[in-house]
Amino acid sequence: MPALCLLTLFAVFLVSLIYTDHFLRGWWEIEKKLALLVFPLILGSLQLSDTRRIFILKAYVFSAVCSALYGVGLVYAHYLNHTAQGMQMNFAYYQWILPYLHDFLVPRWTMFAGGAALVSFWFFLRTKKWLYALLFLFLNAFIIFLASRMALVAVWGVFLAYFMVKAVQEKKLYLLVGPLLFLVISSGVLWYASPYIRSKVNNASGTSDRTYLWRAGYEAWLQSPLLGHGAGTGTVAVEEVFLARGYPVTLKSFEVHNQYLSFLLHYGLLGLGLFVAAFLTAFYGGWKKGNVLILLLLPFFYCTFFTETLLANHQGVITFALLFSLLAGSPIQHVSKY
Repeated sequence: MPALCLLTLFAVFLVSLIYTDHFLRGWWEIEKKLALLVFPLILGSLQLSDTRRIFILKAYVFSAVCSALYGVGLVYAHYLNHTAQGMQMNFAYYQWILPYLHDFLVPRWTMFAGGAALVSFWFFLRTKKWLYALLFLFLNAFIIFLASRMALVAVWGVFLAYFMVKAVQEKKLYLLVGPLLFLVISSGVLWYASPYIRSKVNNASGTSDRTYLWRAGYEAWLQSPLLGHGAGTGTVAVEEVFLARGYPVTLKSFEVHNQYLSFLLHYGLLGLGLFVAAFLTAFYGGWKKGNVLILLLLPFFYCTFFTETLLANHQGVITFALLFSLLAGSPIQHVSKY
């Protein structure tokens, strides 16, 4: 059923080409979302065994760790180079600007790393191997370095929610108190040790631009609420409203930084309804079957969608479609021997 929702959603994308005002741009948008069609069909037809699904998940974690190590090495190399030249760069340069110059946009990078962190946490729960706990902590440390507030909230929120459910099910309070204390202490250390994160929170860095975009996006959606403006046209409608209202233009793109609003803009209530239906059916199926991994990953992705349009690029679409199609069916049963 969740895969069927994704396939139907892709059909809505195609139909939107009929009424879009920018066909070529719309076709390009559809091409970026092709993984939503390909992965459910391929993985659904292959009926992969637990062994092969575990191999894919380990490859995903390995690639996330490698990309994080590459990022750390890249930053350190540039830091040494700047120091040797007597240059003093703002720390924000290394956290945001430098990755952007190398085509690593932080929101996408943290989504990739955050999903891998939760997969590592799940591997630790099933195998009790401390390597996976260390990978979970390392990937969280990398997200902290990139100072992505929503990714941190999503990962730590899912982490805490898991132990809340376990504490209720097993009636053991320490299952909740221990992780809660860990998160409180970690948050306190992070707050006092990172002036950059404090400045982002206190100054609402990145929030003001999003507020203007959300206002403009909402007004643009009201122009065509049921079917939206069509693929490739939503951002154009946002730009028109944005400029008409005289909002300050400090943006390179008029993506609304909210996946739900983006679906409303491009595909209307119908597109958003199918997107939410895919989440609800997958979450309900995961709950009924005891599929812990999908219950960890789905809330993480759908939380990050509140502040980013992660399905507007290849990396976000492929990561989401792969994990969703791989895990939304039957849960992986035999893990400890791997």
